[in-house]
Amino acid sequence: MTSRPGIDIPDARGRTGLDQAGRDLRGNPDVVVRDVELLATAWHVLRRTTYDFRRSDGTVSREQRETYDRGDGATVLLHDVERGTVLLTRQFRYPVYVNGHPDGMFVDCLLYT
Repeated sequence: MTSRPGIDIPDARGRTGLDQAGRDLRGNPDVVVRDVELLATAWHVLRRTTYDFRRSDGTVSREQRETYDRGDGATVLLHDVERGTVLLTRQFRYPVYVNGHPDGMFVDCLLYT
């Protein structure tokens, strides 16, 4: 078996086990992580995660997300000044979940023009 930096031998930043992120998540019973593939380990980490997601109607879909781990981020709430409104939706977001949010259900802001 070939050793891979970031998995079983240290990458350039001394990290190993980078393919394990998310495999132990249990905070949302509607999400089951099936696979985590390490795609890149340069300065930041790029992973492709495959998971099953049970929707509110009970159907299960298999989904894949690529996450580029650069550390914590920020967001901006956009406001429609003319209408005095914002549109908020609550959706599952895998990057939010894998970075420590209890169930990954995140309030997003959508702005339609």
